[in-house]
Amino acid sequence: DFDKDAENFIYASGINNPANLNVDGLYTSEQAMYAVNYLVSGLKAIGVWDKIKAIYPFVGGTADMHKWNLKDPRDLDAAFRIVWNGTITHNGYGVKGDGSTGSGNTYLIPATHIGNVSRGGMCFYSGTSGYDSAFRSDCGTIGDGSSNTFRLTIKRPDGQTLAGVNSHASATIVNDGSGCWLLTKPSTQGYLFVNGLQYNWNSSSATFNSTLYPVTILRVQSEYSQRQCRYFHIDEGLSITESQGLSKLIISYQGILNRKV
Repeated sequence: DFDKDAENFIYASGINNPANLNVDGLYTSEQAMYAVNYLVSGLKAIGVWDKIKAIYPFVGGTADMHKWNLKDPRDLDAAFRIVWNGTITHNGYGVKGDGSTGSGNTYLIPATHIGNVSRGGMCFYSGTSGYDSAFRSDCGTIGDGSSNTFRLTIKRPDGQTLAGVNSHASATIVNDGSGCWLLTKPSTQGYLFVNGLQYNWNSSSATFNSTLYPVTILRVQSEYSQRQCRYFHIDEGLSITESQGLSKLIISYQGILNRKV
């Protein structure tokens, strides 16, 4: 009795066939299907399913299985399925960049597809602890100017986290760089939730002008990430209550797949 949206993703990605999985016994096909259904049902129960534009559960362990958008599992740019570039490690835990060439293009342009260009958000579940050895961005895009950013850099070499929608700010976050990082801006105030713990973030109301640049994962322009990502989504801006509930849901989803950090 799976949710229809969960079924669509399950059959498109092929996780219903155990022979397709490349997960080294981390989880079974049945666990993968249950986890996806749990995720979809939870998103709808919280009331955020329609507010999230693209969801990448990164389940199955292969490049093909990791490309699908849970919201629209069609193999099309318009459906925001990911096109992988460069060197990416795909396994049962998710996707990991090489810090120099690996990235994924979602084809989702915030100013076009989110609609209201002064809000938005992303969630990146990191399976990597520690600081980056260089200045790298884990996900996002840049508009017409360095201040018009939509990005998340979990841990820079100086220990700072860089995040923002429309403009960006940096701060020291007490975390080793792993877990659920959710950046969202529903109106004029931005928030960052790290494993459900809330931080107030940038409050710029400037228009986010990014008509030419889609959101990428494991890269923003020339900055390539080396982090492992176990879940990624792009949203239109969530409330504090929605963000807290969603953080718990994503952490539980990772637990079903035996990859919670």
